[in-house]
Amino acid sequence: MSTKYVVVLPYDEAWEIDFENIKAELMQVLDGLVMSIEHVGSTSVPGLSAKPIIDIDVVVEGEDSFEKVKTALETIGYHHEGNLGIHGREAFKYDGKEHLRKHHLYVCSKDAAELKRHLSFRDYLRTHPEAVEEYSRVKEEGAKLYPNDIDGYIKHKSPFIEGIYRLISDNQPLFYNEYEQFYKMTEDSKAFKSFCQSAFGEDFSQDGFSDINQINRILEIVPEGADIHVLDIGCGNGKMLGYLQKKTGAYIHGFDYSQNAINTAKSLFAEEAEFRQGLIGEIDYPEGQFDVVTSMDSMYFAPDMKKFVSQIMGWLKKDGVLFVCYQEGDVMPKTENAGTTVFAKSLDALGIPYEVEDITAETYDLLKKKRETAVKYKNDFEAEGNMEWFDLLMIQTDCVTEPYVLFAEKMARYVYTVRKR
Repeated sequence: MSTKYVVVLPYDEAWEIDFENIKAELMQVLDGLVMSIEHVGSTSVPGLSAKPIIDIDVVVEGEDSFEKVKTALETIGYHHEGNLGIHGREAFKYDGKEHLRKHHLYVCSKDAAELKRHLSFRDYLRTHPEAVEEYSRVKEEGAKLYPNDIDGYIKHKSPFIEGIYRLISDNQPLFYNEYEQFYKMTEDSKAFKSFCQSAFGEDFSQDGFSDINQINRILEIVPEGADIHVLDIGCGNGKMLGYLQKKTGAYIHGFDYSQNAINTAKSLFAEEAEFRQGLIGEIDYPEGQFDVVTSMDSMYFAPDMKKFVSQIMGWLKKDGVLFVCYQEGDVMPKTENAGTTVFAKSLDALGIPYEVEDITAETYDLLKKKRETAVKYKNDFEAEGNMEWFDLLMIQTDCVTEPYVLFAEKMARYVYTVRKR
């Protein structure tokens, strides 16, 4: 275990000046040899808490340019360390330079995957202030938890980082390819249908944490009468909406980014229903159209949570209700309590009151049942050639192999109810 002391400080505008000073010294010997010198890493993002070390990528045309750049850097005190196991990125250390802020220097080929990761991560954060706020919280929390353990600190913030990389990878939405494959599987797998019925009480093709008890909570807020409209955000193949329609007679609406899911929804529910393929932040509906809007583990996909919450409230009729099931500890890092989630803080920032129920203990029991049921149907998954989905169920529920007290330190689940006044 590393014992290097971890220091995370609030954003300092001086970091940009520090970068410019280092860049100016580098350009004295690199002018004409490199394509650009990029300020990357946390200190390059305004408002982001960071370790006060400047990360710099020197971008070159290709490997043919590297030797000249290496020689030039040696003349001002930098020494090549090799790629340190990352292809396309060459690391340099230095002696002295007390007149400059401590920094990490890398030389990267313009086509290097690592350079693209650095730039895309930086550029995403620069345009998503809510992500900056959340990442700052994660980093500050990690520094408090692991002040003498840099490895522990890195592990603590890794889920957030990987979540951002998945979000921006190949311009595809978060988990897009995985869900396309998932909903294709649910059409044909008898094992998965049986698993859902046994584990959750109904087959809604669930890929997550919602059972019939959570979904029945929605029935309590759907008003009686004619011309009732319910929208589900991230509706999947529409089976949950179909259940709500059967119970209430409501006109159902849903959108999802998975074309496979929407195709199935349209085929299953053709009457008094509307299903659209679309993305959170891009799709829109008329003002005052819905009596109820539901989100079962889909708010995490919002590129700007506050903006999306405001948009949803516009879609609701007067006295309409937004019902949100919200998980922390996987896609979204766990925060202190139900009032500190990104969703709750967005409601607070908009001045919107809400009610919330903590169902973490209920979720722990559900996940235990989910795991036990998956084992029960293991042979059926294997017979279908769907062991990859069985393995995924095991991974999803591995968290309940430890006592609840440890589970609750890492995971939380809440039900938010928000009424438009």
